[in-house]
Amino acid sequence: GRIGDPEQDDDGIHDTTPIFKTDEARRDAALAKYRDVETKFKGTGAAWLARLGEGSLLLDKRDPDGAIKAFEEVQESSLAKADAEVRGRVLENLGFAYELRAEMKPDEKKQDLEKALAEYKQLEATDVFGFVQLAPYHQARVEEMQGDKTQAIQTLKKLREDRMKNADERLFAELRELTDDRLRALDPTAVPPKRAGIGAGGEISPEMLEKLPPELRDRILKNLGREPQ
Repeated sequence: GRIGDPEQDDDGIHDTTPIFKTDEARRDAALAKYRDVETKFKGTGAAWLARLGEGSLLLDKRDPDGAIKAFEEVQESSLAKADAEVRGRVLENLGFAYELRAEMKPDEKKQDLEKALAEYKQLEATDVFGFVQLAPYHQARVEEMQGDKTQAIQTLKKLREDRMKNADERLFAELRELTDDRLRALDPTAVPPKRAGIGAGGEISPEMLEKLPPELRDRILKNLGREPQ
């Protein structure tokens, strides 16, 4: 859906895409659709995917407890047990949810960051292409938030040196750049200085993109200025 004024003249251009006045209205409409699928097709793969989408929207609405409940329910589903990519998406999103809760509930920050870190370590252990490369970066972010700068540096170095060495390295050009930038901030001697005008690049074929989990693929497309698939 688009954000705009539903009453505004579209200059004769016919666009059937739904239009909403605010991001919040669009999120609420999406939530209603997901919940409708969950009700009508309870127990099916479609219903579990809808619950997963609902959890992501609850994160956007800054409702970490609601999101955690949704993700944990999907985690116990038959779909997650059968589909490694779904398990990976659940683990990553649970990590995000615990991070958000740590931000919103300072009294429980220590425990929630520990839970987020545990989810990201499980994510790395899934060995799902795309998630396994992202997981150490998430771990390093949490380690830095925990005040363990030394461990964060070690995690980023391992990611840079080991995890991103594969035939499809161009898929992770942006992740490598983020990793290097974070390392420079934590330890300026860890990587060479950044050269002006040098950033993530290289052509990415549709075949390469198809290998990635949808959420990682969409992030890459957005950063390339292309519409997510």
